[in-house]
Order: sequence, then C-alpha cells, then structure tokens
Amino acid sequence: MSSSQDDQANLPREVTIKEENYILRTLDSEKEIESWSHFCASCFATKKPTPPPPSHFSSHYYLDPDRDHNLILVLLANGNVDDDNEMGDKNVIVSTVRIFKRVISPGNLSAGGIGEVCTSPEYRRRGLIKVLMDEADRIMRCEERMDVSLLHASPVFFPVYEKFGYECVTSHWSVVELNYKKLLMAVISDGFCVRPVRASDFEVLKSIHERQSEGVYAGCVVRSLEYWKEYIGNGGMDVFVLEVYGAVRGWISLRNRPNGRYQLRDFAVDCDIPTITGGDGVAVHVSTMNGILALLSGVLKKEKIEQLEQENDKVELHLPTIILERVKNDEQNDAIFYWESVKEENDLGWMYKNLSGKEKTDMTNITATMPHLIWPADSF
Repeated sequence: MSSSQDDQANLPREVTIKEENYILRTLDSEKEIESWSHFCASCFATKKPTPPPPSHFSSHYYLDPDRDHNLILVLLANGNVDDDNEMGDKNVIVSTVRIFKRVISPGNLSAGGIGEVCTSPEYRRRGLIKVLMDEADRIMRCEERMDVSLLHASPVFFPVYEKFGYECVTSHWSVVELNYKKLLMAVISDGFCVRPVRASDFEVLKSIHERQSEGVYAGCVVRSLEYWKEYIGNGGMDVFVLEVYGAVRGWISLRNRPNGRYQLRDFAVDCDIPTITGGDGVAVHVSTMNGILALLSGVLKKEKIEQLEQENDKVELHLPTIILERVKNDEQNDAIFYWESVKEENDLGWMYKNLSGKEKTDMTNITATMPHLIWPADSF
C-alpha cells in the first residue's frame, strides 16, 4: 500500500517560498492522520457554512482500501529537516494535498485523484499549493507511474488548476420534477422488493456496476470488491437494493438536498435480462423506468419529506442525463414524471491532466465520443 522509502528519498526537504522556510514531506505514519484531519477541518471551517468535522477526513482515509499515508503531502512552517518532525508547536501543518489512488474507465487507467486541498487562512495566497501540486505531479508521474490525474473544482478555481495543466470535461446532468404523492402511491410490480443493502450483495452489485457504469462511462471509478465493502458499504451512504423474485437487480443511493431536491448519488438497474419469471409463473419486465420508480418509492416512503409544504406535491430529482433518457425511452409515465420540467444542470467541475502523454489517456479526447460520469458516491 505504501511507496518505498527509496522512492520518497527526496522527502522531507526544506523549501523556501517567498523568502519563508518550510518543510515539505509526506505523513510519517498513520499515527499522524488524526492531527492532519483536525487541520483539514480547521481549514474548511472558514470556507463552508456547515463544515465537515475532523472525523469526515479520518474516515475518508481509513475507509479507502487504497489509502497510503505516503500520498498525503504537507508543508510545515517554522521547522527544519533535522527536527523530529512531530506536529507540535514548532512544526505545524500549514498546507496539504492528498493523492487518491484510483482506477478509472475506459481501459482501467491508473489515476491519481487530487483532494483535501487546503491551506491555513493566514498562509493563503503565498504559493504553497503550487509547491504541493508540483510535488504531487512528480510522485504521480515518476513514482506511481499513473496515467492520468483528476480533481473536482468549483468554477472559481478553474483558472488555478488550469495553470497546473488540468482541463475541464462536462458531465451531463438533468433535473426533472416528479409527483411526490403519486410516486409514494405507485403500484410496484409483483416480485419487486426494496431493502437496505447487505454485505452479501456486493459481489452482484460489483458485476452490475462493471456492465452498467464502468463499461459505459468515461472516468467511472472501477470498484474492487474491497472498495464496495469498505468505501461504499461503510461510507455512511444509505444504499438500497432492488430484488426481483429474490435476485438483486439494482440499487440506489440518494443525497437529500434542500427544498425537496434529491441527487442520484449512485444507481443502476440490470436490464440485461429484461424478463424474469417467478415461481408462480408470472413474468416481470425489468426496465430502467420500473426499476428507478420502485427504488425511489421504496426509499422515499421510508424517509418522508417533512420540509415540503402540504400543497407542494413535487420533488426534484438530479440525475445523469443518460439515465433520464433511458427512463424516458423505456415507457412514458406522465403521471409521475413531469417531462416538461426537464432542465439541463451539468457538472463542469471534473478536471483531468494527461500524465502519460498518450492519446489513450487523454480524457478530453475520450469524452468527446464517450459520456463522462463519476458517480457522487465516488467523489473525493
């Protein structure tokens, strides 16, 4: 899991940035994760109205089956390379960047995700992130031999990451209104059952994901069984599966947004076997439409949307446009989906950098002919 000591021989080292001295290094061990998590939380506390707590960053690390403390870069102020490098009053973290090891489609490209990018408020606008990003680039290219690097950024930071060689790609998303009351009252097909995910489901979900997402979308994270069990299964996401006559045929995870909006955080319905016959001889048709209706109805019945006003019987669903098109093409159901309400709401925030220089790893070219999608469940 960890890079060799020889690979990291040039770290720690002293760097001078605008006439101020810092130590550039990686975390020495996982014993430093707690202190690093508190640092990240303190930085984001100045950026967001409801900032994530330190436990968010530590769990984000420990649930990752490909975690590596040697891929967490930090800059420390007021120390020198001869010190014991413990995070105390003398050597304090003032900036950090983490590299996430991932494999993405198409062709199982090795990828370095950039995340947890933050700097202490009093040290911002001094060029610290540039030093960390340059070192991250060197590690991804020379030590990890990665094909591509990717990150997700807000539009205000696009110019910053473009200077580091990253380019934006478009993930096509849409918003559609649904009749909430009719959705809850929808008659679900015989043989359909919606229930919370179990550990025994993950092998089937992995197989469906390979066919329905990894084989369809550029940039999609390739999920190992360990990744399913640890990162998806234990990551605090409510995952519900769709059973059809006892066989798992799909799943859903929703992110609750304000004002009656839901985002499709993770989803698939296996339509490769469109008809299943139960023990009573009754054949059931499985489609994206009846699969997503069953899953939405099953999940929302459990949740209830208390913030909706009584006279407002609509909810909004934010989902990948390609999924919406499949739903619409399967069979029209105007009683639940308000098709006239559909509007485009794309995600422009994913950015890529071609580390290998090869055409097959140039995501801007790949996404010109292949739809791009990274499920929010895989965000870092």
